[in-house]
Amino acid sequence: MTPARVLGCAGYSGFMRSLACVAWLACALGAPAALHLPMEVLEPLPASWRGTALDLQSLRLAGNPAANNSGSRAAYLRALSRLETTDKPSPDDDATRGGLLLRVGRPEQALAFLRGANARHPDHPALMAHLATAMTVLGDHAGAERVLLAARPLVPEPWRRVESAHLALARARLSNSPLAISDPATLQELMLSFPADGRLMAEAAKVALATGDKASATRLLETAMGELGARDAATLRLRLEIAAGRHGEHSAPPRARSYRPLAPPAIEVELPPPEGGIQPVPWSVPAASRPGAKGFQFPGALKGLHGKRIRMSGYGQFLGDEPGEAPFLLVEQPFGCWWCERPDLSGQVLVDLADGEVLAPTRRLLIVEGTLELNATDPERHPIAIRDAMARAED
Repeated sequence: MTPARVLGCAGYSGFMRSLACVAWLACALGAPAALHLPMEVLEPLPASWRGTALDLQSLRLAGNPAANNSGSRAAYLRALSRLETTDKPSPDDDATRGGLLLRVGRPEQALAFLRGANARHPDHPALMAHLATAMTVLGDHAGAERVLLAARPLVPEPWRRVESAHLALARARLSNSPLAISDPATLQELMLSFPADGRLMAEAAKVALATGDKASATRLLETAMGELGARDAATLRLRLEIAAGRHGEHSAPPRARSYRPLAPPAIEVELPPPEGGIQPVPWSVPAASRPGAKGFQFPGALKGLHGKRIRMSGYGQFLGDEPGEAPFLLVEQPFGCWWCERPDLSGQVLVDLADGEVLAPTRRLLIVEGTLELNATDPERHPIAIRDAMARAED
């Protein structure tokens, strides 16, 4: 079991020091990847591979119908519902609707809808990009190549790099060859459209390894093969190379321009109404928190709850020698590997049980009620905590 010091003093203070020299930019640089959604904006790329893996994990959760606890999925679904009831949708509305269908894990429905919308608006670049993305997700790489080639003269300048990368991906899949993209920024932007693509994750591991970042390469490859099931020949060769330490000469690792590739969620996140004086808090609210050079930055909705009683649900990561009474971490979804799958600090809530409260370690969903405590600047304490808490396992 991971000792408490890993996530507390040492982990947080070291992490904050490593980010002290990074200028966190608030301005958006454009919609990401082959999905061009107005509620998703990019931080400067390349981002850290650790942060990239976390955003991809969050996007996979948003696309998983079983992940009902994901506040970001709920926000995507609300945005989709509004577009589905729009009387006279514009081509931009149709493109966004198709992209949202992909985000919430409905690729077949997205493909059918985007084909109809593309027939009505055959020269709309976002519709064509989203149509090609749906085809790629469903394995129709020849169809994706045709659409991307037809869209080339229409693609706006800011999108050309990633749309060219998408075309390279379609052609690589058609020829069953490796994807020849060595630029981390381009690859990360492309991955945001295909967060569950194991072979693409393995390509990222290869790029990370080529820059000397063996730790990130190992984590990315574990996700590609373990969670996403990549078993192609190139991925298996890469696993052997990493295991044997045979990976040639390395250039200096590129300096990450941001921690995570996606800016804090611009999608609408609503607080549900209080229940008996206690405010339920979905995970999408703390997920908008970010570390920065001047301390941890919290969204307004969360800052307004500091010192108030809240309720959150999630899964426990139990720590210490006396897990029944000791503080534990609450996370949105259970994970296996602490080093490669854990959420970042905005996705962890330290729960400090009230005097006399005991919670036996369990894998079941937990309901936690207590007083929210936010910490922006003290590296010795967790950024988000629930104090004087009561916790119970859901029946």
